[in-house]
Amino acid sequence: MQISVSHTWRIEDTIIIRNDLPALDQLAGDGGGLPRHQMSLRLDGRYNRWGLNAAANWRGSSRIRRDLGQDGPQDLQLSALTTVNIKVSTVVNRFDAHQGSAERRRSDGLRLELEIENLLDTRPQAKLGDGRLAPGYGRNDQDPLGRTLRISLARRF
Repeated sequence: MQISVSHTWRIEDTIIIRNDLPALDQLAGDGGGLPRHQMSLRLDGRYNRWGLNAAANWRGSSRIRRDLGQDGPQDLQLSALTTVNIKVSTVVNRFDAHQGSAERRRSDGLRLELEIENLLDTRPQAKLGDGRLAPGYGRNDQDPLGRTLRISLARRF
């Protein structure tokens, strides 16, 4: 089993184009906003013929300013977003223990996988600086697929 956890915390993120121009504070929303915090959790595990891969990602809210250096009613306020993906796999018919190692590598058996992307069916959401719903951020505007379920069978020869 392998577990990975990461956290990104941006304390400061500015862009300087030229010395005679004001700096762009991306955490405040200038020049395309960035979230201050992002986290991810990954889990990969194997037991006998079973496998599990899971990933959870979270990003904090952010703002994209329309006017440099000041918040306004036309700013885009992106809400926090969490996505979860999971994949479960199994080998249906494993190799025979009496086969040689070269034959085992070529014939690992039939692999069945069930994968669910965006398990929680979350979608990006945004409002304008004055509180109205942002155009293009309705339930089916940004990601019309939402949750995706995939079943696959594979075998190496």
